[in-house]
Amino acid sequence: MIDSFSRYVSRDLVTRLLARSEPLGLEGERRTCTVLFADIRGFTSIAEKIAPEDLHQMLNDYLHVMVESIVEQGGFIDKFVGDKVMALFSGPRTTAESAYSAVLAARTIHLRIRAQNAHRVSTGAAPLEVGIGVNTGEMVVGNVGDQWRMDFTAIGDAVNIADRLQSLAKGQETLVGALTADLIRDRVALSNRGEHRLKGREAEVKVFAVDETT
Repeated sequence: MIDSFSRYVSRDLVTRLLARSEPLGLEGERRTCTVLFADIRGFTSIAEKIAPEDLHQMLNDYLHVMVESIVEQGGFIDKFVGDKVMALFSGPRTTAESAYSAVLAARTIHLRIRAQNAHRVSTGAAPLEVGIGVNTGEMVVGNVGDQWRMDFTAIGDAVNIADRLQSLAKGQETLVGALTADLIRDRVALSNRGEHRLKGREAEVKVFAVDETT
């Protein structure tokens, strides 16, 4: 049962649900977590030019890279929305370690997508470019929905910022928020991109880009 359901949600979550002695509710708890969003640049244009079956295979190859890279660093796959991936980094580790793990996952994704692109180009397919946003902050982690259909996820301004950073990122680029930058700057080279007014937010956000060469 654990092996089967772990294909849809994380193994840790399945184990926790099976250990419960009472029905699952719509509870949530406030935590400080790091969230990663990743998305293919120009996905709609790619989908327009290839058969649905080829698109399906391309997505599976891409998502295999995403899942492997995130899980290797202790991340939890929250959801897939088409080509967009949302992942959480939390658990028993410190906030700084979770932030660093998320950035390592992002770097691994970029490296593996480049390797995958070499094969794609050799077969005449267009290369993929992935933009990634990473942000750390307080959020509520728990179940949303109703008693018949629930989704385990994270909600809060920090989550929205991560998604907006992903939208702002260029292909093969990782952008991080201010708290994430503070937590990893001793271990990762960053460039300050200044303050940006992200879509839907009034307050500006400090944005930093991860140097992929270090």
